[in-house]
Amino acid sequence: MFNWYRPAPFWPHVASRSPRRIRVLTALCLGAASLLPLGAPFAYGEESTPPPANEISVLVATQEAPTSEASTDDGAATRPEGDALEPVAQSSDITPELATCGGEEDNGNKLQFGAAHGLAGKLQQASETKQNREAPAAHVGSFPAEPAKFQDILVGTSSKQELIDAWGKPADSVATAEGSVLAYDIDPFQAVEVLIGAGDVVSAIKIALASPLDPQQLTEQLSLGGIRPVTAFDEADQPLGQAFPERGVLFMFQASGSDALVDDGASQPTVSHVVLQQLDPLAFAMRAESCLHGPYAQNIADLNTAIQLDPKCAHAHLLLAKIYLATGQADQADEAARAACEIDAENASYQLFHGRTQELIGKYDNAVLTVRAVLDREDIAPIDKAQALHQMGNMASLGDMEIASKAIGFQTRAIEIADEVAASDNGKERRAAKQLLVDAHMAIAEEIARQAFNQKVENLSLWVGRASGIAEDYIANDGGSVELRLMIAQRALAALASFRPTLDPAPWVAEANEAAQTLLEQSDDELWQSRIKWELGLAYLNALRVEHMRRETHAALQYGDKAVEYLAQGAVTRQAVHSSEQLIGQLYFQMGAVHAVHQLDHVKAAQWYDKAEPLLNGPRPESELYAPRREGEMLVSMGVTYWQLGEQNRALTLTQNGIHLVESAVEAGILARTTLGVPYSNLATMYQKVGESSNAAKYSELARSVTGPGTPPRVGQTPNVRQTSNTNGTNAQQPRMTMQRMQK
Repeated sequence: MFNWYRPAPFWPHVASRSPRRIRVLTALCLGAASLLPLGAPFAYGEESTPPPANEISVLVATQEAPTSEASTDDGAATRPEGDALEPVAQSSDITPELATCGGEEDNGNKLQFGAAHGLAGKLQQASETKQNREAPAAHVGSFPAEPAKFQDILVGTSSKQELIDAWGKPADSVATAEGSVLAYDIDPFQAVEVLIGAGDVVSAIKIALASPLDPQQLTEQLSLGGIRPVTAFDEADQPLGQAFPERGVLFMFQASGSDALVDDGASQPTVSHVVLQQLDPLAFAMRAESCLHGPYAQNIADLNTAIQLDPKCAHAHLLLAKIYLATGQADQADEAARAACEIDAENASYQLFHGRTQELIGKYDNAVLTVRAVLDREDIAPIDKAQALHQMGNMASLGDMEIASKAIGFQTRAIEIADEVAASDNGKERRAAKQLLVDAHMAIAEEIARQAFNQKVENLSLWVGRASGIAEDYIANDGGSVELRLMIAQRALAALASFRPTLDPAPWVAEANEAAQTLLEQSDDELWQSRIKWELGLAYLNALRVEHMRRETHAALQYGDKAVEYLAQGAVTRQAVHSSEQLIGQLYFQMGAVHAVHQLDHVKAAQWYDKAEPLLNGPRPESELYAPRREGEMLVSMGVTYWQLGEQNRALTLTQNGIHLVESAVEAGILARTTLGVPYSNLATMYQKVGESSNAAKYSELARSVTGPGTPPRVGQTPNVRQTSNTNGTNAQQPRMTMQRMQK
């Protein structure tokens, strides 16, 4: 007899990594603007990311502006003669038989055994037939979580005396650290072992089959076909076994079956042992983790079950936080991440994820301190260090010029570390590294687009192409999701919207739409559908921005309509936080600006601006890290339209508010001082018209002071790029799209 039992058999401990000594990083607090210099070029950061707002989402009200009653004959309100106002144009043998646990009359959940050897041929035929049928969908709550019985013994309930009364005296008994193991000789099995745990209660039963069986056949024999199983893998991604969480049933694979998978890539593992144990919270958590990208309803149900079974299951709390973050449920994400950290305070990956949720709800200073605390540790794994640097880079991009100038350096360091981890034999770390590589490459691409660089299109093509190549490798070889293509397309469009002259967005829009449609077909789960539509809506919003700059009015309005449609559908399940409100406000502004700037239709523009104003003027995060970007210019442009429509007080207020934000952005080094020329001139004109001569003179002088000869923008050099096997070597996948291909 052998010692087979251990808690949660063959379930690897979550996030257990061997500590590695690494250099301590200091001076990384972004709020103090004392970032570690990492070879970053100059950066004028733009476009911010998250903070909080009201609990009830205001984003659902994303509908087209109503038709105005006050249009002129040609649908446009023309500018009065002599008015000097200018809008800022921004533009995944023998077999037991199980059923449900119940009273004494319920035989459904008792482990019964029938002769399977003589049915091998029929089972094979049935298996082949089943492959041609669509498997029944698993429904949330269809199977109550109740452990299975075996020969009238129920794990976690039956006592040692009840076991002996039912089965007789064991053939052998051995004391172990977990309890005593009783061995029985029960035909037709090779062996049956029972672990007696605390309180002399049966803790687990292990049944050694007479010969290995196909897991699908065994699943059907045990009536487990309606339960979605989860397969456990070792660090090298080799299958160890399969669990049916609602029944506490585990299939342990024969070692040679796993070896066969390595040899020919086609053989299936076979089951050598069946284990019955108490319901395992990690089994539910790992099932959710195996398809964390959806369907979300099933995953949330699994994770809540895991937490009910063990409120201290930190990994279940963390996985819930990931789902809530992905679906925009900011407060719930932060609460779940905080719970995971409280349970396992030393887990660096949990702390880093908590930093992400803090960032989403707008607690930027707290997020920086959380991530910096991880970087200051000496015992974190390389993948955690890379993730921390990546998050620092993302947050740095929100700050003023001095802080934002560190963003590319942080991302470059993250890429250097992640690139090494991406070749790891540890499948979980390898996949995390590939995801991070894609994210960091796209973050650098967006920073390049915002800054002054020579050969901008070529530089963007380099970074976007590498991100696409890594993503295709991840999708083809490591189970990566098509979501990667949607994300790359969306962020490539964001980059195109950040410089002039820009490029035709149509190829990236087509890429985003194709990926989104593929993803929408994967599940009808409401949260999943909402999330994908939200991401697709952001892609269309960025395409609208690009076409506005290109003065392609018809295409801009078409993309804008699509953005409104998809963001409205995606907002239904999302919490209104500052970052999402800013995005929707920008969408409304861009739609209005197309009408105002390109069609001179201020009536139609005002209908959109009415929606944009409360979002763009909403409360801002109180943080030294967060600096305004283009919001001030938007408010100034909106003021022009209201002035043209005779709403002078509103126009003055918007222009004044806009100037305040533009001045802050100029002070932060994000916008050039000359940017203030148009806002000051507009305000001077407004004051002149309302008879406030002193204010008019004041702002006229300010306009002249900022529109004189200015210093040219600094031109940076493209960051050095390491040539790696993951991005350019023999294992690399060809990118689906690059900026250069778009020009052809």
